[in-house]
Amino acid sequence: MKAGLAATKMVAHVAKIRELYGTEYQELFEERQNLASQLQQAKDAAETLLTERQTAEVDAVRARSTLEGIEPHRAEAERRRDHSLRLLGRLVDERLATLPDDLPADESGRPANLTAGLSWAYRLLAGKPSGPERLNTLVQNRNRALVALENSVRTASAALARFNRQVVLVTVEDTEWRRAIIAEPDATRGDDLDLALQALHASIAQLEEDLRGRWSNRP
Repeated sequence: MKAGLAATKMVAHVAKIRELYGTEYQELFEERQNLASQLQQAKDAAETLLTERQTAEVDAVRARSTLEGIEPHRAEAERRRDHSLRLLGRLVDERLATLPDDLPADESGRPANLTAGLSWAYRLLAGKPSGPERLNTLVQNRNRALVALENSVRTASAALARFNRQVVLVTVEDTEWRRAIIAEPDATRGDDLDLALQALHASIAQLEEDLRGRWSNRP
């Protein structure tokens, strides 16, 4: 009974105020309702932003953890990339290969940059086995080629023995490559076989030219 009476008095009081203030009261009431609605929307938006921020922080922690986890692999990949590029340069330095003319080179003839190195590497591997077994296949091919080279070196050394010369295979520093040199028996150093052959061909050409000159000058 008391609650019903209080509610009745409140309704009557509101009706009295509306009667006294009319439109002005109604506008204030609606404005209050609108502000209350906007306030609630702002609270909801703030709660949503807080949830999103917390989610973003968790994602950021996970991302940092992932980056920290892959950092050693990234560093190792960069080290291997740089090492491979240096080896391509060594091919030029050791006169084991020549960079194609259409690829940019530095003053020493090495690949000028990583892009040039990659392009050359793709060409060198063209026609070679691909896929996960590539490395094993290339190593097997290299080993077979090395055995054949060693056999050829022994044959050449036997033929050169009467000239007190022999062909020796030496390992190129910091690589698994081999270089053939021609030297005296038991010598620790010798001449690069390729350069020696070039010099020999030049001497033969010069000798032939001298002989032709002598024959042409005969009366």
